[in-house]
Amino acid sequence: MHPYHPPYGRMRPPHAWPPASAYPHVPPHSMPDRKMPPPLFRDADQFMKNLRMALVGERSAIAFYRRLLDMAPNDEHRKQIEHAYEDEKKHYRMFENLYIRLTGRRPDVKPMTVTFATYEEGLKKAFYDELEAAELYRDTQLLTRNKAIRDIFYEAMTDEMEHAARFSFIYHQL
Repeated sequence: MHPYHPPYGRMRPPHAWPPASAYPHVPPHSMPDRKMPPPLFRDADQFMKNLRMALVGERSAIAFYRRLLDMAPNDEHRKQIEHAYEDEKKHYRMFENLYIRLTGRRPDVKPMTVTFATYEEGLKKAFYDELEAAELYRDTQLLTRNKAIRDIFYEAMTDEMEHAARFSFIYHQL
């Protein structure tokens, strides 16, 4: 046995396989039962638009929650906001990595400033922003057939629903 080949057991080693000329040649494109795989996205343009919206939304939420953290009246409120803040940073990294994998370049994202006059108003805006983000991620995951990409948006969607519940909880403590 050749020293570079592992033992093959019952399987014949590659050098003992019949040559390709032993099989009739049929070009793959002429095989009637061969199907092309479905495209990665149901609507690629809409998917990329949603991905860019997700990047802007997450970047905006990071800055927004940083400001809310500074206004939080107690440790319980800070704990709940901190949880959402850390998740938003995680989501941004996931979406940024996906964007890079799909386009080959880093996204150019400018966050939008969320304006609010009081802590209470900020919590209300955070609650509604989380619900909108969850809907965006639900719709976006339905635009792809790729399980790994769907899982990214599913994780973000469920996190956003959890954040909405957290913001509702602390809002009702005021």
